[in-house]
Amino acid sequence: MLKPGKPGFIYFIVNHLQTMKKKQTISILIISSIAIGLVFTLYLLYGKPQNQKNDFTRNILDLDLKVESELENNLLYNQLIGEYKGRLYFRSRQPQKIITADLLLKEKEPLTIGFDAPENLAPAFTCTILNDDLYTLGGNVPCIIKYDLSTGRIQYYNLPYHFTKGVIISPSTMIIRSEGSTKGTQVFRKIHFPTGRQLKENSEELPLHPDGGFATDGRLTFDKQTNQVYYTHFYKNAILSLDTNLTLVNKFKTIDTCISSPIKATSSTDGQSTVYNLSAPPIYVNGSVTIYAGKLFVNSMLKADNETDSSFNNNAVIDVYNLENGNYRGSFYIPSHKGQKLISFSFNKDKLLVFYKNRVVKITIRKPQTLE
Repeated sequence: MLKPGKPGFIYFIVNHLQTMKKKQTISILIISSIAIGLVFTLYLLYGKPQNQKNDFTRNILDLDLKVESELENNLLYNQLIGEYKGRLYFRSRQPQKIITADLLLKEKEPLTIGFDAPENLAPAFTCTILNDDLYTLGGNVPCIIKYDLSTGRIQYYNLPYHFTKGVIISPSTMIIRSEGSTKGTQVFRKIHFPTGRQLKENSEELPLHPDGGFATDGRLTFDKQTNQVYYTHFYKNAILSLDTNLTLVNKFKTIDTCISSPIKATSSTDGQSTVYNLSAPPIYVNGSVTIYAGKLFVNSMLKADNETDSSFNNNAVIDVYNLENGNYRGSFYIPSHKGQKLISFSFNKDKLLVFYKNRVVKITIRKPQTLE
């Protein structure tokens, strides 16, 4: 069994977070999600599984990556919110503060959104831009805060469910991953957020593990081109694609051989709440995910049998799949930058934006035809 580096320290942090007394206003479901995020960050910082055969090989693509520019900011988090009127918008660690920059990452400016952040909005929030609006999705509260970038108007929407993952799919609808009717399980829901009305639910595609969402955790992404949502599991090689009515379109797998999640969790009662704890440090299979030009890009956490320790340890490996059928296209490396490993990555047009701690780096792919 593969073991991540520094397991004792990671386990202490996770166990400590999960057993602290919870405020009533915070969902246990969301606490689990925050803990998983922390474990993932520590996992990236302290090492990945290595020195063991994993029974798969990679086709390494001959890409030529060139660093063009970079932006550093102590508030910078690991998410590109989007592009608006020729400027890039990045999430910061504070919900009301957005970091903006020109496309060259040279002219940076802060944007402060004048709303009173609800208690517990941070750190479990994400942001996205759709048309003229910037949406802040708060899983802890739960809520959506819509900010009109052209007029400055702010609208606040209460949501009926706490959620661990969420994506905006239209100006009035979103898809979330939240707790199901069976305690400790997870389902997908489509929500009309102006009214809080649930439009659809899919409880079939996430196995009913009553562990607070640990075993089925993953990345939820939306692709405007295919008008589908994609869910990439963290701990096994499963990827789901669903249409915007949550009907399953396709299931495919990453190239590794981890067909089931090894996550084990225990539960205990804290007053009227159930607290879920990891019984062992998790082993990540898939990390950050992004979609671009009909392809799914997955930062794999597992070393292939034909990779050297040096190549794997000094780079982030990105596996590329066709969205249409899940076929594997090949893999490429994104090198560590100034001693830091990639935390997440995204595309802006044909440029790679790679996030490290407090830093985003713009990279040009000088042999893009290799990905076609």
